[in-house]
Amino acid sequence: MAEPDNAETTQRIHRDALNIKEIKKIPVVCPWCNQVFTLAGCEVGKGEKTEVSHKICPKCLRKVKNSGEPDSSK
Repeated sequence: MAEPDNAETTQRIHRDALNIKEIKKIPVVCPWCNQVFTLAGCEVGKGEKTEVSHKICPKCLRKVKNSGEPDSSK
């Protein structure tokens, strides 16, 4: 079986690159303080919709670890 030439290989790489998942930032809302932040590096398929997620923010997480309850005031 003959090996594909460089032009065919390059075309295949470009075609495959269009189907690779892209990295998007997903918006996240902290349920304790309502701060919006993002989680970078989450893989989302190209063209797929991203929705808001809920997760404790780093600031409230520190408060929970230190006192057991996050402060509701900012």
